[in-house]
Amino acid sequence: MTSHSASLPLVSLGTSPDYADRMIPALAHAMLPNPTWAVLFGSDLGPNPSVEQRLDRYASVIKDNLNCLGVESSHSHPSSFSPSTSCPATPFILESGNSTTFALIHPPYTHSPPPSPDSDPLPRTAILPTKQHTIWDTHGQNHYHLVLMGRDPRTPKAPGAVRAIMQDLLGRAQESCSPVWLETTSETAKGMYEHFGFEVVGRGVVGGCGVWCVVWYPEGVV
Repeated sequence: MTSHSASLPLVSLGTSPDYADRMIPALAHAMLPNPTWAVLFGSDLGPNPSVEQRLDRYASVIKDNLNCLGVESSHSHPSSFSPSTSCPATPFILESGNSTTFALIHPPYTHSPPPSPDSDPLPRTAILPTKQHTIWDTHGQNHYHLVLMGRDPRTPKAPGAVRAIMQDLLGRAQESCSPVWLETTSETAKGMYEHFGFEVVGRGVVGGCGVWCVVWYPEGVV
């Protein structure tokens, strides 16, 4: 499936291995400059891991996140909500900018139950109560989760690619009346999301680095 605006790059939606194969190296390189990823996923690599070691680890983490592509959830949809072209029944990738910019999306009713602080293997327990209160207690499974998003820094910027993906995602969320949840470790990215109408609803600290909890609400939904 593709969508586009006359002034923006095409956006394609996919769940195939080809999409994953393009996304993994792009986002692994995008993670390199952000020290929080090393805290979250590279603490066992030693104090001075090589670029190659970090890329391998980040690629492995991204690949693990992509194992859900095209896999239908066991969660049942209420009678008032049915998957559609705008809201697929499985996690998917949005791609734009000549395969330079990617986002991994979990649509409504595809989410794993929230982990408890004791069972979460990552040092991010500070943000779990925020998601529980903001999303799970109010909206349950009816929300989008923007899991990963990034641009391949090895390639020239494709003007409008990020905007194209965001407009595609938010259009889907508005149609299904579903909020969009994400977490970001980048203050620059936080500002970008705020520009698109997201609200910061919480902040945690992971290894001395900030993690912001951010939500976009469709019109008429709080």
